[in-house]
Amino acid sequence: MQPFPPCEKGRPDVSSLTISTGEFKSYKKSNCGGRGNNQTHGPLKISIIIPAFNEERLLGQTLQQVERGLAAFAARGWETEVTVCDNNSTDCTTDIARSASAQVVFEPVNQIGRARNRGAAAASGTG
Repeated sequence: MQPFPPCEKGRPDVSSLTISTGEFKSYKKSNCGGRGNNQTHGPLKISIIIPAFNEERLLGQTLQQVERGLAAFAARGWETEVTVCDNNSTDCTTDIARSASAQVVFEPVNQIGRARNRGAAAASGTG
């Protein structure tokens, strides 16, 4: 997989995201050193997790770019969800996320890893 091309401030440009397969394959551990059965499950559900701490200045634009990128998934018939994990913000981060129809979860401990994990725990995507 090639890295995303950088945009203005060196952040990934999610609008250029392309996916080459329409199926999700899960690999279950077996008795042969971690290799296992390859099972096809049909359409994917993609979960986008955005950890955010006081991001009112950039979050609206970020969510607009994510929304444009989701069109590629929708064209393949894949379901999507966007979850913003508010990492104890003191600005309007949560209001902006909700106004963009993102699911919002809260992580009171201000650590990026905890925010990512909390967002992932709330996600219902495949995998």
